[in-house]
Amino acid sequence: MKLSKPCLHCGLSFSWRKKWEDCWDEVKYCSERCRRASKARMAGQAEQAILDLLKQGNPGAPLNPDEAARQLEPDQSGRNWQHAVWEVMNAARRMALEDKIVITRKGKPIHPDEVRGVVRLRLK
Repeated sequence: MKLSKPCLHCGLSFSWRKKWEDCWDEVKYCSERCRRASKARMAGQAEQAILDLLKQGNPGAPLNPDEAARQLEPDQSGRNWQHAVWEVMNAARRMALEDKIVITRKGKPIHPDEVRGVVRLRLK
């Protein structure tokens, strides 16, 4: 077992603590502050990933939100993958409320509050 590792946000090395005895492999940040800052950065990256993929594809072609999540977290195993999907969907809701994109279900536009199940994203 490693007794220290670098924080994913600030890069500083932090040490193992007794409270992390059962979940040391899952601990990625040295503090709550770094965890929150990293989450805010990921939200901006999620919005950028959505816009990039929508602009790369055919005009008006829908985007599966999972594709944007794959760009954020190339390692598709475990919590990281689920966290990235949630970040992409939260970013998509914000962008839809700002009229940057349209969220559709079965080809029909839906309100961001009604997002459930399989949805696609399109440029406005």
